[in-house]
Amino acid sequence: IYDGSGFAWPVPSMASKKYISSGFGERWGSMHNGVDIANGTYGAKVVAIADGVVTRSINHCTHNYKKYSDCCGISGQGKGYGNHVVIDHGRDANGNTYAAYYAHMTTVTVSAGQHVKKGQTIGYVGCTGYSTGPHLHFGLIVNNGWKNPMNYYTVVK
Repeated sequence: IYDGSGFAWPVPSMASKKYISSGFGERWGSMHNGVDIANGTYGAKVVAIADGVVTRSINHCTHNYKKYSDCCGISGQGKGYGNHVVIDHGRDANGNTYAAYYAHMTTVTVSAGQHVKKGQTIGYVGCTGYSTGPHLHFGLIVNNGWKNPMNYYTVVK
């Protein structure tokens, strides 16, 4: 259950430099339902932004390099996300519901049905699925609709 105390940054090693290589919104003729967090390297730890339950864990994609198509997608399982995790972060005190998508990971370390804690490692930054370089695609669904995740963080320039 989301406790309302603020979400953890999903890639702690990139917390001081929140480099967003692609923002939320229209991109390449379609909606980009999240932000891409990148620094050009593979293997950074990806953590749960809040306590929750893993509702999807896909970890079968071995093609961990730049590509312009979804080389390892499963119909209905993630639109080019490659290795990815979906976590239901529950409901806050105001009744808002939260779920997060963490995608393109090189490896996923959690399983569907597993309870996770805020800050727990769930995988590592990679380039699986339809991905043009190593990064974490981070999407946030609030009350059943995609929202810009950056609206839930304080950005210091």
